[in-house]
Amino acid sequence: MSKDQICQCIKSLDQQRCALLDQLESADEAKLMHKPKPEDWSALGIAQHLMLSEHFMLENLPDHSTLKPKKASLKGKLMYPVATFVLNKNISVSAPPQVTPDDSLSLSELRQKWDESQAWLKTLSQCDAAELEQALINHPILGPLPTLKLVQFIQTHFDYHNRQIQQRLAS
Repeated sequence: MSKDQICQCIKSLDQQRCALLDQLESADEAKLMHKPKPEDWSALGIAQHLMLSEHFMLENLPDHSTLKPKKASLKGKLMYPVATFVLNKNISVSAPPQVTPDDSLSLSELRQKWDESQAWLKTLSQCDAAELEQALINHPILGPLPTLKLVQFIQTHFDYHNRQIQQRLAS
C-alpha cells in the first residue's frame, strides 16, 4: 500500500472519530450513560475505551523521525488475523485494565484526550514511504506491526465499538 493510501486511511479514521464524537455530543445524557446491564459499558464508556486503547497503543512511540525498521514478529503475524477476526465477528473479550473505561471523563475531556492521541498518527504523513512499509510500530499485545496493519487494526477496533455505540444510542 502506498503512503497516500495509508494517509487516506488515517484521514478517514479521524473523520469517522470526529463524526462519532459529534453524534455523542448531540445525544441525550441518559442515552450516553445507559448500560444495558450493570457490567456493560455505556456509549460514553465505549468511546472512552476507544480513546484509551489508541492512547495505550501510541503513547510510548517516539517521534516519527526516529522510528527504526523492525521485523514483524511471529506472534504479530499469527495474532493479527485472530484479533481482527474476533472484532469483525463481534466476539466479546475482556479489556486489559489500562483500557477499561471508568466513566470519569466528560465528552469534552474525552475529545481533547483523543485528539492528543490522534496527533501521533497524523505525523505519519511526514514519514518516508519506505519507512511506512516497514514494521515500525510495536503494538503492546500483537508485537511489531507494519504501519498499515496498525492503522487497519485501529480502524477494525473502532468499527467494532462504533457498532456497539450505535446499538446503545438506538435503544
